Amino acid sequence: MLSVNKTTIFWFRQDLRLSDNPGLLAAASHGAVMPIYILDDEAAATFKMGAASRWWLHHSLKKLNESLNDKLNVYEGNSEDVILNIIKNNKVDAVYWNRCYEPLRIKEDTFLKTLLQNKNIECKTFNASLLWEPWEVVKSDHSAYKVFTPFYRQALKTAAPRNLLPVPKKLVLLEDKNNTTKIRLLSKLADADEVQGVDGAQELSVQKLLDAPSTGATSQLAASVEVRKKSIQELNLLPSNPWYTPIEKQWEIGEKAAQKKLIDFLNHGLLNYTENRDYPDKTNFSKLSPHLHFGEISPHQIWHTTQKKAIGISNLKKDGDHFLRALVWREFSYSMLYHFPDLPSKNFKAKFDHFPWQHNDLFLKAWQKGQTGYPLVDAGMRELWQTGTMHNRVRMIAASFLVKNLLIDWRHGEAWFWDCLLDADLASNSFNWQWVAGSGADASPYFRIFNPTTQGERFDKEGHYTRRFVPEISQLPN
Repeated sequence: MLSVNKTTIFWFRQDLRLSDNPGLLAAASHGAVMPIYILDDEAAATFKMGAASRWWLHHSLKKLNESLNDKLNVYEGNSEDVILNIIKNNKVDAVYWNRCYEPLRIKEDTFLKTLLQNKNIECKTFNASLLWEPWEVVKSDHSAYKVFTPFYRQALKTAAPRNLLPVPKKLVLLEDKNNTTKIRLLSKLADADEVQGVDGAQELSVQKLLDAPSTGATSQLAASVEVRKKSIQELNLLPSNPWYTPIEKQWEIGEKAAQKKLIDFLNHGLLNYTENRDYPDKTNFSKLSPHLHFGEISPHQIWHTTQKKAIGISNLKKDGDHFLRALVWREFSYSMLYHFPDLPSKNFKAKFDHFPWQHNDLFLKAWQKGQTGYPLVDAGMRELWQTGTMHNRVRMIAASFLVKNLLIDWRHGEAWFWDCLLDADLASNSFNWQWVAGSGADASPYFRIFNPTTQGERFDKEGHYTRRFVPEISQLPN
């Protein structure tokens, strides 16, 4: 039986849905729930969300708020500071959230857990975004797999992905009506005499500002910035220049849209997926990746719904297995990021540290704008700008062209995709760029080039895809 006298903060992160949300379901069973979202660019550091992702997040938060009857509490700032402020000004018994696996998020979570435990606040975390935890699919000596095929085989031998979870039957939602003008806690106190290291600075600022009045020595620790509950609009996720107008017409965002897109794909795109997925003018791709990244749909929902669709239908089983294999490739990228946290910034293979990359801004800008003169490459880069996404085969071709034809460091491509992709995901983006470059795990050899001409002849033979995005050559023969 629920007790509205007990309050659990549920911290939404990359899990912007009500169904199959283990943390939210557990919080609802605990009592009343105060749902919160925090835009924390500080914790993301150099990998804060790019412009395309921020546009998607704006609309995804609006959809989530509608699902929560306008009870989503939204903040901006350091996550620990915000949560501790809410606790200070509300009667909170517990804080629940679903885990993130980016290196800085793991560090943030570990620190916050310690703070909450020291305050006797119940703290529980859950897995809502991966089929298997990164530490579950490992070798017999507990080391990480570095090659996909054995990882895939071991994953299928591991416990089957858990069953789907329902939307909470009863969800008593609370608004934070107290935390409107609280002073932001200073969690990076570099010049305090008594502080030794960053962790000490964090603990000092949090504890002193929570437990002491803002007078005397303590007032010197307080920042002038305020932490307060905001509207989604006040997060300023949308840019002043409405470059997103053509993209906006092509996407429906939110949990309901994600579920609909999955069903539409299974009904109309799964058949012949194996043969047609590499052809960008076909319709055999799901376009679920932005929904999956922001947690509007879970990998478990995709897994079980696909299996249910394909079961007992012989001509769908092969396609279903192939589609789910791509989902396990995503799991592999998360495993690599978890075990090798420098993946987004450093060559996985150290020998590439001495690769003679070329520094050519003219070539880089031509690639970014889709003006290289290579039709399929240009079509892919313009698709990225016009739709916020790019067909997977064309992504590999465009990435290969940058690093192996133009000899430009893969990190420049990673950064551009990070800003332009709606589905920009730290694990997938960094892992796949290193795979194409040859510097990563299980990578395409450095001498293997996705020849943009022969790839176009093979996968866009009639030129339908290329002509769509490069109209200036539409009158040329195939």
